[in-house]
Amino acid sequence: EWLYRRLVNLAEVEDVHYEASFMGPHNALLTSYFRVEHGWLVKPIPRLRKPVPEDDADSRTSIDSYGVPVVTSNEDPQPDSLVCKASAGLDGDRPVLLWEVKRNDAQSAKSSRQMDRYEEWLRQYQQHVWDK
Repeated sequence: EWLYRRLVNLAEVEDVHYEASFMGPHNALLTSYFRVEHGWLVKPIPRLRKPVPEDDADSRTSIDSYGVPVVTSNEDPQPDSLVCKASAGLDGDRPVLLWEVKRNDAQSAKSSRQMDRYEEWLRQYQQHVWDK
């Protein structure tokens, strides 16, 4: 009951100053449905790194938690949360839900571009991660 009321109160406030005000309640909501004992992992504000291009061996690279070689950058998109089917290994997580919450008065063009970046990441990762 408290979580529901908290989410309603956040939705009704017009001047929430920090997006981080939503993170705790959203994380609580997601983890109540995607429970760790059922193999789920909720990753708040994950960095969505791009896979290393095949023709670019000189990039700053790393291996992410999905087992994909990625380019490191400070410009990576960061959704509110990513829900993954988790594994005990460091590179076996499988993303299944990308969570991004927008206010009703959010600029639709800017929000649309942001969602397009997330969708592009998901398309790239689908071929790298799910094909393993």
